[in-house]
Amino acid sequence: MTNELIARVAYGLAKARHRWAAQRRPGRPIVVFSMAKTGSSAVVGGLRAAGFDDVHHVHDLDADFLAREELEYHWDGRPWRN
Repeated sequence: MTNELIARVAYGLAKARHRWAAQRRPGRPIVVFSMAKTGSSAVVGGLRAAGFDDVHHVHDLDADFLAREELEYHWDGRPWRN
């Protein structure tokens, strides 16, 4: 239970840090929204390689699904998954 609590706090801090940094970043974020297995990772990689920093990659925008994912999320050291 303690490890899970620490993981949730760490995730919350990472999320807050990401939001704070996003507010200080000029410009608008880019969201690549597509079905899985369509080559969208290559598009995201190309945008980031071209110098766009605020690029997000999503496959599902269903509010209920995202709420479940948020509850079940486990920190794995990859902050770009926020």
